[in-house]
Amino acid sequence: MRYSAVFISAVLLFSSAVMAGNRHHVIIDGGQVKLRGAITAAGCSVSTGSANQIIDMGEVRSNQFSGVGSYSAPVPFSIALTGCSRAIYHTVGVSFWGVTDGKDPLVLRAADAADISPGVGLALFDYRDQLMVPNSPPEHAVYIRDGETRLQFLARYRATSRQVTGGAADTWAWFALTYQ
Repeated sequence: MRYSAVFISAVLLFSSAVMAGNRHHVIIDGGQVKLRGAITAAGCSVSTGSANQIIDMGEVRSNQFSGVGSYSAPVPFSIALTGCSRAIYHTVGVSFWGVTDGKDPLVLRAADAADISPGVGLALFDYRDQLMVPNSPPEHAVYIRDGETRLQFLARYRATSRQVTGGAADTWAWFALTYQ
């Protein structure tokens, strides 16, 4: 009973203060909010011209291939990175991802709109002319320059069958950047 008398007295005092026009702020503990986040060291940005580019491989004659594993002439291309800072990262590695050829997992599958392969796949090479295995982490890294860094690559068709036939030989490749 003693507690109820204290409670009733507190309610009456509070009610009379409210009726008297006094303004009080009442703070009631309602719980907690945890705000999570992280500050990361930003890498370079892929330039808009490199983000969704189309590499024109040109027309290659089917009789230029001398057998399984032979290559067409190289086609150079690059990926431009902007906003780079050596204060954050020193090197960047690139890996390419896509559907590999069923006969040769070292190349990306090339096919026409009807999904018919002309007997070639697309091989990608780094700036040192080293074959880059699709769907694998980068083996080498390139030093980043402050501002813009341009990564150089080569693309070549590679025969995956003894007989290379005419037709479209298109493929998609996605790339990922790994900073160190």
